[in-house]
Amino acid sequence: KQWYQRRVAITAGTALIARFAGFISSKPILHWCSIEKLRFVNLLMSVLVFLVMYTIFRKLSRRLKDEPGLGLQPIHRTCCMMNSLVVCCFPLLYFYNLLYYTDVGSTLFVLASYSCSIRNHHFKAAALGAISVLFRQTNIIWVGFTAGTVV
Repeated sequence: KQWYQRRVAITAGTALIARFAGFISSKPILHWCSIEKLRFVNLLMSVLVFLVMYTIFRKLSRRLKDEPGLGLQPIHRTCCMMNSLVVCCFPLLYFYNLLYYTDVGSTLFVLASYSCSIRNHHFKAAALGAISVLFRQTNIIWVGFTAGTVV
């Protein structure tokens, strides 16, 4: 029982992000293992979720405009921002923003993979999809969805 209590079970993706944060700051990894700093990394990832969602909404809005026969107008930037904010306030993301858990990182890398895919950066999309699987193995379904949007 005591052996288990001294170890924390985290996924490879969360460990990778913690190591990357330590590498960027040029401080040892143990410096980044405080709860506050790891939660701050998660909060930064939630801001990136907002930015990635914004780029997805803008790209899809432009696609609607270019679609022949539909006659749709692109969505205004403010509306894209508000839609992105709504996505960031979904309960699973909002409540896990201040915890160091897999939900925010998982969502970030799945959305980043999809964003790269719709911009025809397929190698980047595959790499980001692989990182998302490191956060949650069930993300393989979303990676398959992203690949299916190209075919």
